[in-house]
Amino acid sequence: GESAADAPLQRRAALVALGLQALIPATAALAGDRDRASMVLGVRRQKMPTIQRGYSDLSAEGKITDEFLDTRLKKFVSALSAYASINRINEAPDKYSKKLQKDVDIFKAAAQEKDYAKAMDALELFRKDIPGGEGEFTWFSKFSIDTGIKETQ
Repeated sequence: GESAADAPLQRRAALVALGLQALIPATAALAGDRDRASMVLGVRRQKMPTIQRGYSDLSAEGKITDEFLDTRLKKFVSALSAYASINRINEAPDKYSKKLQKDVDIFKAAAQEKDYAKAMDALELFRKDIPGGEGEFTWFSKFSIDTGIKETQ
């Protein structure tokens, strides 16, 4: 005889055979967990070079320049916002991504006021507010994922 414990597996096999896999509920997967790391790393690869360059240039200048405001601010804030959005623990925006977006908004307002100290403090707060894991980073990182520069052997 077949045990009752085999019934779910037999149902799953039957549904798969019928091409109805989409109807099978995922078991033991938390919201967004299975692909979170790859999503964070994908956005990191795309946006972190812009974030790192912007931070490095601001640090070197020691002030918010008109050139930065006119030519770089929009792209820099966009990269920060994208990175804020992907660094959430749940599928929908959560307390982490909302806090990070507030940090971005504080930076943007300070930059537009040319308040260098407040802007840099907001960027450091943004970095510290990233939840642990794949999203964590340091300023002046040398990792190719953060610089956008391919490592050569």
